[in-house]
Amino acid sequence: MKAIYPDRISSVSADTENAEYPASNVQNNMQKKVWKATASTATLTIVVDAYSKAVAIFNTNADSVTISIKTAGDVLIESYTKDLSIYTIRNFWQDYTQQTIAHKIVIDFTSPDNTVVEVGAIHVGAVESLFVNPDFGVSEGILDFSIVKPLNNNTIDIIPKPLLRTFSGQILIERESQFHDITHDFIDIAGDRIYAFLISDLDNVYWTILGWFREIPSGSHDYPNHSIVSFRIEEVP
Repeated sequence: MKAIYPDRISSVSADTENAEYPASNVQNNMQKKVWKATASTATLTIVVDAYSKAVAIFNTNADSVTISIKTAGDVLIESYTKDLSIYTIRNFWQDYTQQTIAHKIVIDFTSPDNTVVEVGAIHVGAVESLFVNPDFGVSEGILDFSIVKPLNNNTIDIIPKPLLRTFSGQILIERESQFHDITHDFIDIAGDRIYAFLISDLDNVYWTILGWFREIPSGSHDYPNHSIVSFRIEEVP
């Protein structure tokens, strides 16, 4: 499991945008406050500071995404394309070769016909590898904030609200090389904030989540050289 930290986006611009839904919305960590283009194809250009190596995209309606890593002078370094049409969850994590100088990330989106491109949030930056993939499995749940109102006629009225995912689990790690890196070097410095997480590298769509540590990771020292770390991550709307 890993997280993008620190976020190193310097600026964001789009080739088209609805004035009510500007490109800058992708930096606000609110997935429902989207950037909206004006057509079914659109391009987002992100200027990124040095030492970045991953990009995460959240809540897009695009069927296809192409990510191009370019120099500041627009020379192509590498590119990646992802078909999201088979997924109901439209998040996407892409690692790329770490760049030691400022550079650009150009993202081309294609949404279904008769729709305009939408994107909720984007993170780009360095990567903190918090844990290995969970040894003991991961528990996944759903938070439902829908409002249920009992009515006088013995029926109920339901006001739907977003469903948010939660992930929790335990991981066995080496105490000296990993436990203190997480609890002291990362958590103490970075603090409790919203991160782009990749829960597992088994799939870079389904396991990509914009969330926060609902419970700060804690450990139990059950073995001479290893610790069991418990974590709980909650998705943000």
